[in-house]
Amino acid sequence: TAVAVTVNNPTSQSLVANPSLEADANNDGIPDCWQLGGFGTNTFIWTRVAGAHSGSFAESLQVTARTSGDRKLLPTLDAGACAPAVTAGARYTLSAWYKSTVQTAFVVYYRNSAGTWTYWTTSPNVASAANWAQASFTTPALPAGATHLSFGLALSAVGTLVTDDYALVRAP
Repeated sequence: TAVAVTVNNPTSQSLVANPSLEADANNDGIPDCWQLGGFGTNTFIWTRVAGAHSGSFAESLQVTARTSGDRKLLPTLDAGACAPAVTAGARYTLSAWYKSTVQTAFVVYYRNSAGTWTYWTTSPNVASAANWAQASFTTPALPAGATHLSFGLALSAVGTLVTDDYALVRAP
């Protein structure tokens, strides 16, 4: 499982709903089919911003103080209206475009056949990037019973992370 920074465009075959974060039907500043996640003791600010990698909007996260934990934008942990359906035993390549003042990493969750969401794995860190860069990570084989997947780039240090153009595809 390796992390690569590339300059390819997101695939049109992505399983992610609202991958470019454009739709926000209720104008709450949170892209439709996405949720603001995190845990621990930290102070943070979420902002829907212009200057996206593509389209009109990206999501900015600023962690201004941190003792523990992280913050991340994730496809909604639901029963499948937003969370991408996956096949147990398969591997998936996930990616996102980002700009960050500190290192970041993908945090991955899966939903099992009983309907419970579980933290699964974290990718290796990717370097900070002043300009748009694409991070990608290919998961190990999904555990037995896995039905849906959610993932996001996490900020676990004081700094700023802007993300856009997420993708999830089944790995060969």
